Amino acid sequence: MQYQSFIGEKSKSDSDKVEKLHKEALELLHNKRIVEAENKLKEVLRLDSNHAHACLNLGTLFYTSERYSEALEAILKSLEIDSSQALGHYTMGLILEKLGAIYKAIQAYQQAIHIDYQWIDAYNQLGHIYGEAGDFEKAESIYRKAIVVKPKHFGSYLNLGNILLEQEKIDEAITAYEKALELKPRDSNILYNMGVAFEAKKDYIEAALNYGYSFYRQGKYQEAIKEYQKVLETNNGDVFFYIALAECHKSLNEYEKAIIIYEQGLKNYPKSTIIYLNLINTLQHQGKIKEAISIVNKAYKLNLNLLSFQLEEQRLLPIIYEKEKDIEFYRERFIKSLKVLTHQTYLDTPEAK
Repeated sequence: MQYQSFIGEKSKSDSDKVEKLHKEALELLHNKRIVEAENKLKEVLRLDSNHAHACLNLGTLFYTSERYSEALEAILKSLEIDSSQALGHYTMGLILEKLGAIYKAIQAYQQAIHIDYQWIDAYNQLGHIYGEAGDFEKAESIYRKAIVVKPKHFGSYLNLGNILLEQEKIDEAITAYEKALELKPRDSNILYNMGVAFEAKKDYIEAALNYGYSFYRQGKYQEAIKEYQKVLETNNGDVFFYIALAECHKSLNEYEKAIIIYEQGLKNYPKSTIIYLNLINTLQHQGKIKEAISIVNKAYKLNLNLLSFQLEEQRLLPIIYEKEKDIEFYRERFIKSLKVLTHQTYLDTPEAK
């Protein structure tokens, strides 16, 4: 008698088990539990050696762990199983770059773009390679293609600005950086490079301003103050310049200096509500309640954002009372002013709401 045996596709329960393990591995990767994730991915591949995504994820894990030879082997296996993965070719390019195989890396990135023309990181890696090789025109062309593909990707504008700066196309570089800042406001890297561009243009005040903002965003307050001082000496700062400089001093617990900066800002921008409010808050933080109330009254006289200053006035109470009668004075003042404010507040304007 002849018997037939079935050796073939895995059962649904086996497939479910494999996918469950793979999902667990991805969760471990997400939580940066690298060793456990590696073991879990290897377990997946023991059960299903042709699991392309597990190979890809294992290769990525090896790459981030700087185990480039192992990464290359895993990615090659993944692409052997499924060559249509743009991410696989892109990751292959990253690994080959690390191994010094630049020409093959270029081919890998080009293949990623061929599969998915919107794979923006592949464009930027290609541009970086050509830029490093000194082929600035080729790099510029690639970055411009990246912008056409994804016009809202800030990184392509940043890279374009950098390569334009290398070619001494300073005004074009500044335009590219400005667009990058529109897409990612206050980014410290863009601001720093903008500073480099203005320095190359010999506009040292704009350079100092952008360097200052960059250092401020990085929390390098001493360096920021050093740059801001150059701007302060020319009296050319805008409202947010004075606020940023004062915030640097406050971050270094130099509150008296911050108060001086706010006061300087008000000399140039006497109707700036935001500088007034920051000055009032800083004075209150220092326990200078009478001075803060004086600033509120000054703002009243200028009719600046009346509701905001009314609210500020109500909350300006001393942290420590020197005399018992002060407690009664401020209590009565608070109750009386709050009643007046309640009667005067209408919820029929965007500000009031």
